[in-house]
Amino acid sequence: MRSHAVSTLIGFLFFYCSACSFTDTKEEKLLKDIYGTWEWIWSSGGFTGDTIYPSSETGRVLVVFAEGHVYTRIGNKKIREQGVFSLGYDEARNLALITYKNGGHVYRQWYYLAAPRTLTLLDQGADGFVSGYVKIAD
Repeated sequence: MRSHAVSTLIGFLFFYCSACSFTDTKEEKLLKDIYGTWEWIWSSGGFTGDTIYPSSETGRVLVVFAEGHVYTRIGNKKIREQGVFSLGYDEARNLALITYKNGGHVYRQWYYLAAPRTLTLLDQGADGFVSGYVKIAD
């Protein structure tokens, strides 16, 4: 009887500890998905509806989302912008939202994780650009 109680207790503890990984909040899950280095692969939109891709003119463009809610935009191996970000949700449009803060400058982009390593960012400005990124490092 005692061995049955001990094995039941061990089973309960095993189940409880394995369930701990499922206790992340929605924001923690989104942060885990977005943390990492993302490389720009295309943008489309604007007033003319053009699609642009990385070239020798644009160079390599990266966005790094790091723990502590820090983001860094890198172009041609130079830091172009750095600040903090937060994740939210635009209820009216049913879209996830990133808010960037860099000094006194604040701007927002809707975002969509199309696949585990594919990120789409949608500008909220009048030009309406949509940009695609692929995750190159966690």
